[in-house]
Amino acid sequence: MNQLMDLLELLNKCSPERATAYMFFIVIVTYLLINTTFQGLTNIVFVLAGYSKSKKNKDEKTTE
Repeated sequence: MNQLMDLLELLNKCSPERATAYMFFIVIVTYLLINTTFQGLTNIVFVLAGYSKSKKNKDEKTTE
């Protein structure tokens, strides 16, 4: 919680342009981390369930 308060104090002290740049960077990094994490978890679940993305794609190509 202290880190969040420190971040808010930093954003409050700097210029609006710099605060916008910090927030944009934080949003992009957070999105990339969450996206990578959930993609990895999805791949693990597919492996445990025995589902193969390439197998599904092969089946779709043979039916066309």
